[in-house]
Formats: sequence, structure tokens, C-alpha cells
Amino acid sequence: MKISYLFFLVVFLLNFFIPNDALAVKNEGLDSIVTGIDVNGNESSCLRMVQPLYCSMEIQVGDLHGLDCRSRGFKAVQCGCHNFVCVEYETETVVGVDRQGMKRSCRPMKEGASCTEIFTEDEAFAERCQEKGGVAVACGCHDYICVKN
Repeated sequence: MKISYLFFLVVFLLNFFIPNDALAVKNEGLDSIVTGIDVNGNESSCLRMVQPLYCSMEIQVGDLHGLDCRSRGFKAVQCGCHNFVCVEYETETVVGVDRQGMKRSCRPMKEGASCTEIFTEDEAFAERCQEKGGVAVACGCHDYICVKN
């Protein structure tokens, strides 16, 4: 109980003693332009913040949007103090061999996707791939390629 009071006291004091001009985001902390969904549900473009510089520690609506974005499986990109946009994870195309021995590329399936729990020839292929030291990449439900290490 004492720790939580101490925490809030520290947060209050930090917010009280940080000058307003220190809350501004400096340009050297900005990187590339990102397009995503903002807190109002609109498509928005902004400069991606490399690291948060001089932001207040109070939780605002934009911070909650960033947390909600992550909990729904998207990437929260910080554009400024308490300002986030939601973007889909950019996944690289992976090249490997499918169970027919054909070279193929695919984008890995998103984590948390639900598939049937039926054990198919593709799951057996994925297990053999891993047993031989490869990495089985799920391209979709019951669809794998094997990438050699």
C-alpha cells in the first residue's frame, strides 16, 4: 500500500517539476513517416518516434489507444508524446521448401490465428523439418515451408 502512494507521489512530483518546454518532442528523436489508424479511428500519417523524449508520465487517451492496439495483435507506433497509430506488423517474405520439395516463399501466418487441430501431412512435414534442424514456418493453416538454418 505504501509503495503505491510513493509511486503516485513520485509521478506527481515529476509532472510538477518538469518545465512545459521539456515536454516538447525534439526532432532528433523522429525517424520515418508511418501511416496507420489513429485514436479517432482515422487513417493518419506521422513521423515515427525513435525514442520518447521528455514526455509526461500521465496516462492519456493516446496511451490507451496504443495499449488497445497491441492487445488486438497490431503494432503500436509512437508518433509523439501520448500519440500512437496502429499498424499491421510488416512481415518479411520467407523462402523455403514445401512438403513437395518445391522452393517457395510466403509471409508467415499471424500469431494467434485459429486453425483446426487436425494433424495433417503438413504438420508431419513441419515436425520432420524441425527434427532435421530446420525451421518450420507456418504460411497458413496446415501449410508450412521448411527453412534450413
